[in-house]
Amino acid sequence: MKTFLYLALVILSPILYIALSPMVGFYQYYPFIALAGMAVGIVLLLRLMNKKFTKLRLAAVIFSGLFTVLFLWYSLSYSEYNNTKSIITAGSIVDDALKAVRLTSTSGSPVDLGDFITNSQTTLIVLNRGAW
Repeated sequence: MKTFLYLALVILSPILYIALSPMVGFYQYYPFIALAGMAVGIVLLLRLMNKKFTKLRLAAVIFSGLFTVLFLWYSLSYSEYNNTKSIITAGSIVDDALKAVRLTSTSGSPVDLGDFITNSQTTLIVLNRGAW
């Protein structure tokens, strides 16, 4: 019975984290809370298996380890939270100082940022550190 409870801890930790994060507005790039719950479940399974070895407990430990690695891989590779609540509205940051910025085009000629802003309906400005 304890084997199934500890296995449920491992499985429910990331599921509850994914389900509850949007409700409470608490996001982490690395979901430490879910990983901590999974680690506790694996440690408890290992301690239980150390007391009495059974094939079921071994299968639970192997499944828990693989499930944890899969969740870690998913959260690092494909996890993306919905960002539909933007604090910047259209036109809210464009002022005269920004329009006066002079840029260099890809051909090397100077271009005023204000020309792009006034000549098009939308202008996206991407700032990059360029530290490579």
